[in-house]
Amino acid sequence: MQGGIPRGVTSGLAGIALGLFAIALPSSAQLPTRVLGPQIKTPPKTQASPPKPQEDRFPPNPLEIQEPDPLLPKGKQPLSAAERDRLRTALDALSLQGMAKLQEGKPQEAFDLWNRELRLRRALGYREEVIALGRVGETAWQQSQTQEVRYISQRLQQIQAEIQKPPIPTDRAELIELLGLAYQLIRSPDLALSVYEPKLAQARQRKNALEEFNALNEIGLLHLNWFRYPNAAQTYRDLLAIARQNQDLTSEVLYLIQLTYVHEQAKQPEQAVPYLEALLQIYQDQPEVLPALTLRLAENYDAAKNVEKAEQNYQAAYTLSQAITQSSYGGDALQKLGLLYRRHDRIDAAVQVYDFLVDYGQTINDLYLSMNAADQLGQLRLLQKDTQGAIAAFQQGLQFAQVLQLRPEYFTQRIEKAQKPSNSQGQPLDSPSSGPKVAPQIAPQVAPQVAPTPMPPAIEGKPKAS
Repeated sequence: MQGGIPRGVTSGLAGIALGLFAIALPSSAQLPTRVLGPQIKTPPKTQASPPKPQEDRFPPNPLEIQEPDPLLPKGKQPLSAAERDRLRTALDALSLQGMAKLQEGKPQEAFDLWNRELRLRRALGYREEVIALGRVGETAWQQSQTQEVRYISQRLQQIQAEIQKPPIPTDRAELIELLGLAYQLIRSPDLALSVYEPKLAQARQRKNALEEFNALNEIGLLHLNWFRYPNAAQTYRDLLAIARQNQDLTSEVLYLIQLTYVHEQAKQPEQAVPYLEALLQIYQDQPEVLPALTLRLAENYDAAKNVEKAEQNYQAAYTLSQAITQSSYGGDALQKLGLLYRRHDRIDAAVQVYDFLVDYGQTINDLYLSMNAADQLGQLRLLQKDTQGAIAAFQQGLQFAQVLQLRPEYFTQRIEKAQKPSNSQGQPLDSPSSGPKVAPQIAPQVAPQVAPTPMPPAIEGKPKAS
C-alpha cells in the first residue's frame, strides 16, 4: 500500500535505540578493584563561601555546578575532534571508576564521579549527554538514589525544552527518541509520554503512517509496562485498525494477542473474547494452533460466567487436541470442565469427567493427572453419598501416588476418613451454586503414548491468509 506501513513491520526501532544507552563495559565480576586507564585529576576545590541557611537544607544540583575542570580545555571555543576524543576517553574512564566504587559498596563516591562525568558530557553535545543521563539515571533508580534521579530528570527536561527552541538541532528527531527512552530508564512514564504523544500527533498531522505506527508502538508498550491497561487497549486497537487497513496479517495477529492479554490482565474476560474468536478465524486451517486458542477462549468464557459457552469450548478444546495428539491441552480442558461443573453443582457431570480423566491420564502416561482426577472423583462420590465408590477412587489415587512417590499418606488418610460413617459426606471443593445437572457426552478416545507438554505462553505458528 503506497504511503502505508510495509507488510510485517514490527517495532524494532525502540530496541535499537535503547541499545545506545548500554556502554560496552566489562561485567561487574570482571571489574578490577582499581581501574587502570587515563589518570584523571580531581578538580581543585575552591574556597567555599559560608553557606546560607537555605543552602544547608537544599544542596545545589551537582549537575549544575560550574567550576573549572582539568579535563576541559581552557576557553569556551568548540572542541576540536582530537580534544573531543580525549575528553570522551577520559569520561569513559570516569564511568568505569564510578562502577568500581559502586561494586565496592561506596555509592556516594560512585555518584560523585558520575555527576562529574555528566557535567562534562555537555561539552560533547546533547546526544552523548542524554545517553549518559539515561545510563546513570537507571543505576540511580536501581540503587534507590531518589535525589540523583530527580537531578537527572530535571536535566532531561531542560534538554527537552532547549531542543524545541530555534535554532532547531538537525538531529532533533533522534534526540526526542533518546529522551523518551531516558525517561523510561528513570521510570518516569508521564515524562516519556510528554515525548511520544506530541510525536504521534505530528505524525498524524503529516499523515506519516510509519511514524504513527512507531509512536503508537512506543506508547502501547509504555502503558503495558506500567499496567495502564485501559490506555494500552486503546493504543492497540488503533494499531489493529492500521494493520487491517494495510492488510498486514502478521501485525494483525500480534495486536489481537496483545489485546487479549491486556483485557485478561485488566480482569475483563468478556472484552478478550472477540479478539480470541478473531484469532481462531485466522488460524482455522492450522489445527496445531486451535487447541490452545480454544482452551484460552473457554477460560475467558468461564471467567465471564458464561457457563454454556465455556462448556462448549472446553469440550471443543479436548476434541481438537485428540485430532492432533496434543494430550496436554486435552487434559487441561477436561480438568477445567470438571471444575466448572463442580462450581455450578453439576455433580453427576463432574463425576463423569473425572472418572474419564483417571483412565485418560493412564492412556497418555500422565499418572499425575490420573492421581489428581482420582482424588477429585473420590471427593465428589462422597458428596453423592457413594462411600464405596469414593473409597475405590481414593485407592486408585493411592496406587498412582505410590508409583509417583508423591503424597501416599494423603490418600491413606482419605481412605481411613471415608471409612468412618460420620465423615461419609466428605468436604466440599468449592461453594456450590444451583444449575442444571446434565452430564456431558464425552466419548473416550485413545491417544498414543506421548509426553504431555505445557501450554505455551503465546500462540505458535504462522498465520495464513484466508
